[in-house]
Amino acid sequence: MSSFFSPDQCALLARRYLETTWNAQVVEDLSATSAHAPGFPPTETETTDLALSLVQLRQAICAAFSDRHFTITELLVSGERVMVRWQMQGTDLGGYENHLPSGKTISLTGVSMLRLEQHTLVEEWNEVDVAGMLRQLGFVYVPQPPRITLKRPGSTRSSQS
Repeated sequence: MSSFFSPDQCALLARRYLETTWNAQVVEDLSATSAHAPGFPPTETETTDLALSLVQLRQAICAAFSDRHFTITELLVSGERVMVRWQMQGTDLGGYENHLPSGKTISLTGVSMLRLEQHTLVEEWNEVDVAGMLRQLGFVYVPQPPRITLKRPGSTRSSQS
């Protein structure tokens, strides 16, 4: 079903959701966080397939990285779907997964896919570089793969003689 929102409105809704969900300093009741247009009811965002509910995951991340800050690096809207590429920076001040706080600052990257339906966020999928986070915290050794950036040939390509 169509969201009846313009792409700009969908982008604004996604930004507001991510800002209030992940950058909020108060984390006591993240279950009350919703992404809906004014006058529309909040949605249920939990699934039973996950080991942790989305609320429990947020509470764990917010407790471990109390100074966390999420930055949206790219946001694309296609119909009722919004793709968000983001980066989180934070310091392990609360301990992660039963480890003592390391005091290490990390940079975590991920992609979230949001689906809107009638002005409401109804689905959310997340892909997060957890291995990279664990490597930065020193919990596991994972060799850092080389960064590969592919650029298509274009007019800015210099010619060789």
